[in-house]
Amino acid sequence: MAINPPQSSGRLAESNKFCAPAILCDIFSVKFKNTVPYLLTAGSVLPISLGMDEEASPRRRRKRSSRIDASVWLEAALQQLADGGIDQVRIEPLAAQLGITKGAFYKRYANRDELLAAMLDYWFEESTASVIATYADVDEPPPERLERILLTPFRRADFRERARMEMAIRLWAHHDIRAAETMRRVDAQRLRYMEQVLRGNGFEAKDAASRAFLIYAYILTEGTMSDAPRDGLRDRCRALLRSPQPD
Repeated sequence: MAINPPQSSGRLAESNKFCAPAILCDIFSVKFKNTVPYLLTAGSVLPISLGMDEEASPRRRRKRSSRIDASVWLEAALQQLADGGIDQVRIEPLAAQLGITKGAFYKRYANRDELLAAMLDYWFEESTASVIATYADVDEPPPERLERILLTPFRRADFRERARMEMAIRLWAHHDIRAAETMRRVDAQRLRYMEQVLRGNGFEAKDAASRAFLIYAYILTEGTMSDAPRDGLRDRCRALLRSPQPD
């Protein structure tokens, strides 16, 4: 009597997407157009179910594991970067962390350098371009749009983890041209968007540029400081940043 081989019990589980900063909560962090902000699971990649019966052969398991979404690879690599710097991003530990073979890595990336380039492209898209595009799709009055930016550090539970990743990329950028160029693009696009929002709130061009810089500095700092209560200080800071310049 023929015995049917064990069958797959399902598809790969999708990786958990960000609920919203990157660095910064909504603005600086993994979010894609027309999706809910990505709560990046507070800085850890969730275990990935391969959706296979326990009796499935190792050969078949390896074949399916190579189909893990690219974002899972890149999120895990960014965590390695945040934990130990660029030298910590290594192929074998990365594959081991994801529970797959090194060969699965080479089915997706030709080498480590290609992975590093993909990390930078992903960070720009995830933390900046797609977030701004999503904001632009929201129909709201200018004051509410400005308030959304000011609340960026508090709109997602994992914003400190995203801030760690961004800080690690900035440190990497001190000795890597590609990383430096990526962060220049990130900073320029974020600041440009903030200036546009401030202009929409009635600020003159010169004042909008300087105020955008202060707002950006505030958001970046919030991502790296301790989470100790500050007795309404944050509320007062936001009020100052959105209020008209005194005569």
